[in-house]
Amino acid sequence: MSRAHFAGVLILALALSSCAHRTGSTTSGTNQTSQRLTTATLTFRTLEDGKDAKSAVSVQLVRNGNELGAEATSSCTEFDDRSTAAPLVMTLRGPFNKQDAREGQLRLRLTPDGNDTWTFNVGLTLRFADESQQNYSWSTIRLDEKAPERTLVLAGAEGQ
Repeated sequence: MSRAHFAGVLILALALSSCAHRTGSTTSGTNQTSQRLTTATLTFRTLEDGKDAKSAVSVQLVRNGNELGAEATSSCTEFDDRSTAAPLVMTLRGPFNKQDAREGQLRLRLTPDGNDTWTFNVGLTLRFADESQQNYSWSTIRLDEKAPERTLVLAGAEGQ
């Protein structure tokens, strides 16, 4: 076999190998795309102590400890005692997918206007590009001026 013929065969083999690799990564990329978060919604059900209108609550959905996936803020809204607030849609801020939900966290922060104690149950619904959804819930959460922050772990709260 001549050097020119050998070089041509080698180039063809490399090109085919490269195409196969690209096809594999495209499939993987498509799978990742179908797993991405498209919507995150929160529902707060206030228990005995409601949130004052002048107090604000901010919520962050994070992955890998501190990478922001989505967030929401509610201010100038009173959450009455023993009531359910309208669902709060979170704004997507960064990558978050089904795999991230395994170790994801929900951070809650109350910015109270003076003394404000708020006790509530919270539900989180995550919807993904493949049209699936995952539901999470936590009960009897308390935030106040002395302990204004809580971090909730998604693992173990699914389907409750």
